[in-house]
Amino acid sequence: MEETNDLLEAIRSLNSRFRVVQSDSQRFELALTRVVLAGTEGSYVIGFTSPRGGWAMEWDSAHSKWIDRPELSSPTSGLIAEAFVKQVSSGYSVSFSDRRNPLVRWGFTADAISIRPAVQD
Repeated sequence: MEETNDLLEAIRSLNSRFRVVQSDSQRFELALTRVVLAGTEGSYVIGFTSPRGGWAMEWDSAHSKWIDRPELSSPTSGLIAEAFVKQVSSGYSVSFSDRRNPLVRWGFTADAISIRPAVQD
């Protein structure tokens, strides 16, 4: 399924564990354990076509500022507690945070977004 309002809303309301199942210049895919899509909760794989411009920042509460953390821009697994997605001229701007301490936020831009049910092992 390509990007739809339901898919974009599902991303914005993510609160799920994730693991990366594909990460290269053509596609970035996250397997998520808890996604609410069109009112139904399930496990899904969300894919991002042509991911680029990856970044990561960590909140420095002692100095009340964000610090660039490029070494964290390609996580392999974790917890998404908050997500953001919006359509921009070059596709979609996507970012995620984990709400741990310290708070880490990472993101990228992608041409398109798709979703499919996760295959249960």
